[in-house]
Amino acid sequence: AGLDEDLTESANAIKKTITEIENEILQTKSKSSQDPLNFPVKLNDKIAALVFQVDSDFAPTHQSYDVFEHLKKLLDVQLARLETVLEDDVPGFNDLVADASVPAIVLDDPE
Repeated sequence: AGLDEDLTESANAIKKTITEIENEILQTKSKSSQDPLNFPVKLNDKIAALVFQVDSDFAPTHQSYDVFEHLKKLLDVQLARLETVLEDDVPGFNDLVADASVPAIVLDDPE
């Protein structure tokens, strides 16, 4: 594989992983108010629902704490994946770009 292919593969791998993480945290397919009926809710919606539940005049139930701990673990997995991408994959990609001496911004010839 040539350097251009290596850069493309590396960029695509980073994009794929970040998209997977995003899709675990957010329902990116929901665009209209009816879409939650067609697509499953994700972590952000579940956490928001829990916040609504515990934001009442009464103390949170033990079950609310259990749900929070479960959702926190699921979110922590995704945040750890993101941290790995940001600390390992992105610097590795940046090293590939630097080694290739690829310009950060490429302007088309105005002719």
